[in-house]
Amino acid sequence: MTLSPDVGKHRRPETDGTARHRLVRAAPNTRALWLVDTLAVLSFFTLVGGLNEWIVVGMSPSEVLVTRLAAIPILLISGAVYGAWRDVFHRLTHFHNRTGLGRMVIDTCACLAFRVPIYGMILLLGGAQGSAFLYGLLTGSIIIAVSGRPCGIWIDILRRLFRCTPRTGAQFLARSG
Repeated sequence: MTLSPDVGKHRRPETDGTARHRLVRAAPNTRALWLVDTLAVLSFFTLVGGLNEWIVVGMSPSEVLVTRLAAIPILLISGAVYGAWRDVFHRLTHFHNRTGLGRMVIDTCACLAFRVPIYGMILLLGGAQGSAFLYGLLTGSIIIAVSGRPCGIWIDILRRLFRCTPRTGAQFLARSG
């Protein structure tokens, strides 16, 4: 019995090279990224935001519950967008292949720029007013800055767990076209 020279080799299916084919090939990974990023952001910021509101801001448990419930739709909508924002931020700053301090700085900046305005909306929806709102936003900004890298690590852990890879420039272009 003789074996074909192709046995054991992984072969790519033949493609026609069209943009439609590239979009279809990228779609499953993109969908998985949207789900994983949403799960990561929802779980991470529900815990971190709730602890900030209860321990640091001094909101009552019922106020924290209202704020966290108000946050769920916002986090569901913004979670995947933040994952994409973070990927673009890393690519544009050329820190996507680096480790350590560079990744920490980029994750912190990406998180601050994206999450602080959203957290302000969540506080307002939860009923925070005046000095409580300002204090909550200030402490929230500090906590968001400190949690930027841990959130990035949590996103990376879930992406590895679910075998998702960061978005590439081609995936963004295929989605917008």
